[in-house]
Amino acid sequence: MNKLALQLFSLREYTPDDLRGVLKKTAQMGYDAVEFAGLFGEDPAALRAYMDELNLGTMSFHVGLKALQEDLDAQIAAAKALGGQYIACPALPQRDTATVEDYKNAARFFTQVGQKCRDNGLQFAFHNHQWEFADLGGVTGMDILLENTLPQVCQVELDTAWCDYAKYSTLNFMRKYAGRVPLLHIKDMHAFGEEDDCTIGQGAMDFAPILQLAKAQGVDWYIVEQEYFDYDPFQSLKDGADYLRPLLED
Repeated sequence: MNKLALQLFSLREYTPDDLRGVLKKTAQMGYDAVEFAGLFGEDPAALRAYMDELNLGTMSFHVGLKALQEDLDAQIAAAKALGGQYIACPALPQRDTATVEDYKNAARFFTQVGQKCRDNGLQFAFHNHQWEFADLGGVTGMDILLENTLPQVCQVELDTAWCDYAKYSTLNFMRKYAGRVPLLHIKDMHAFGEEDDCTIGQGAMDFAPILQLAKAQGVDWYIVEQEYFDYDPFQSLKDGADYLRPLLED
């Protein structure tokens, strides 16, 4: 098992109306698991039973900042019912990440969330975009978050393309924070001057050294995320999985 997952936000045009159909197609594409980005009224325990029939696992549940603030107990219960290992915050709003103190406030909140997740047998992680790598007087927002949280309560779900887009090398980040990146978002971009991403393996990212380092560091899951498509989304995501599988097996 290569621990290759699909972030279901990739198929956000389909999941609200046909989540089960998307899950079935994801299994047919050869993914081992999914990372949820909403349940769209489905009961998590029933959904897990359906996924068991598909031989499809779940590894993480993306939970937005507002839900973490207002409804954490219910989100933890849903994540556990799904059989996942992680709860991940998908983003911090740019308006709340302008200063060092903003990130210290986020670190204090993440510590509280992460401890509660840990108390319930889950691991909390934070998913980056590009703005967390902006310079704030010799440090980045990601530096501040990680320097002000403990690994057991806050890990990183590193988005590879956003990291490289921000001109902060994925490889350098992983080396600097070895042991804090159990989840790797695999995303590709046509070019780093453009925000639109593309089929994995068809863009500017060089994944071979990243995956080699990730395997050496014991990364837990490799999660494909794609937000824009040049052709049929399901075929594009299958092509991405087919590209990654040999690299993961090397």
